[in-house]
Amino acid sequence: MDVKMKKVKTTRPPDDILKQIEERDKDCVYCHGPFIKGDNNASATVEHLNHRKDWDSVGCYIAEGKDVSKIVARCCHACNSSRSDKSLLEWFKTPYCTSKKIKIKYDTVAAVVRDYIDAYEK
Repeated sequence: MDVKMKKVKTTRPPDDILKQIEERDKDCVYCHGPFIKGDNNASATVEHLNHRKDWDSVGCYIAEGKDVSKIVARCCHACNSSRSDKSLLEWFKTPYCTSKKIKIKYDTVAAVVRDYIDAYEK
């Protein structure tokens, strides 16, 4: 019997994966600012490193048995809002990234972000 499974959009990683990501990403993977609970701009957010709204990256990765922690990171709300749905390389060229005291660019972001760019955006 051929049974088709209904695809369920899964944007939030499972709790055990989120715990691993929280342990890895102690500060913003982009600007390296500390997370401050209660501060809207500095609060921690779950960041999907992919920018395509039509790609259910977390659900696909889980279904394929891939490591979700390679495509999801934690960043501050300000960086997450600024990036929106831009690719990382495109976002690095925006005034938000270029006007910072320490510019947000490939060389300054966390290793997980560089690894993602090397795999998917170069």
